[in-house]
Amino acid sequence: MNDYIHVLNTLFSHHAAGKSDLSQVEKIASFSGNPQNAFPSIHVAGSNGKGSVCVKIAKSLQFAGYKVGLYTSPHIHSYTERIQVQGKQISEQEVVAGLDLLFSIAKQLSLHPTFFELTTLLCLLHFQKMEVDVAVIETGLGGRLDATRVVNPILSIITSISLEHTHLLGDTLEEIGREKAGICKKDIPLILGPTANLSSVLAMAQNSNCPVSIVPLQKGFYDLENKNIARLACNALKEKFPSLTEDFIEKGLLEVPSSRFEEVGSFIFDVAHNPEAFDCLFTEVKSRYPKSFIRSVIGLSSDKDVKSCLRIASRYADHITLVEAQGSRAAKTRDMAHLLDELCYSRYEIAESISAAIQAAEYGEWLTVVCGSFYIMDEAKAALGINR
Repeated sequence: MNDYIHVLNTLFSHHAAGKSDLSQVEKIASFSGNPQNAFPSIHVAGSNGKGSVCVKIAKSLQFAGYKVGLYTSPHIHSYTERIQVQGKQISEQEVVAGLDLLFSIAKQLSLHPTFFELTTLLCLLHFQKMEVDVAVIETGLGGRLDATRVVNPILSIITSISLEHTHLLGDTLEEIGREKAGICKKDIPLILGPTANLSSVLAMAQNSNCPVSIVPLQKGFYDLENKNIARLACNALKEKFPSLTEDFIEKGLLEVPSSRFEEVGSFIFDVAHNPEAFDCLFTEVKSRYPKSFIRSVIGLSSDKDVKSCLRIASRYADHITLVEAQGSRAAKTRDMAHLLDELCYSRYEIAESISAAIQAAEYGEWLTVVCGSFYIMDEAKAALGINR
């Protein structure tokens, strides 16, 4: 076993270490010299769209000539995707060195940080080492207790709010909004996407004296909303980054992360994983391909609103193939099948594997929409021989 695989295995063993209260990440950051203070950050939270907004902002700044760090999650193909500078992923050697250091610090301090806390700290140390001009930081989930909250943003963004992670964030949109608005920092401007304009969010912003800008609702493909949020953010950054002209912004706004309505032949890959995203995805599919027979390959995480996602898919898909990603969080195919039975949807099958589902769909006369968990995308694309 090489050093990289060994250190990742150790890191992934920290996955179930519990809910953070920020104390551990703050203590380790302080012991490490507070690397988050070495660069300004744009901090982005939200239920949907935050990864796309991060990429658009980061690319706009990069095109303008700034050295930009980008932190997103989860990854699709490789852990190193999460931490990038100028579009270049952190190397495996840098992951090993950084995580070994963090494991050692945690041991010295008798702390037990989570997977995401360690990854966030690795990101901050890497950005400090690389002397980035600015970092674009995506939260994990929530905001108030998210490990990324240690950063010192010059701009905060909440892209959207929907019912998700209710066991951690709350049972209502207002409760979830309050958690996500925990990224608000005193006097720091806050940009809200159309669905993030909630009373709980506005109250948190007011308590922190945050100037608020709200992106108006505009009908259309979901990437249009992401573009509008990123555009407003980039315009707000112009004063601190004067080279960020309209041309660079518009070029950056065209960037889209992997597996966001990514069309490859007769396949569409999209990491829609909650009801709002499913509805946007399938509405767009039907709009673009109104006469196509739609087959959907679906794998979800068990902590999502699986039944609502399947209900939406069943309205649009002519056939559904259920798949199961590796890992303890994956929704079991038998459980998803039971939910489809409850919905009186019978045009489904359970695949032996993700690869088998893709290979069976590859030669059919239909459009195949592969959607759900990030963790099904790597195997699905590999089955088609798509370069990683």
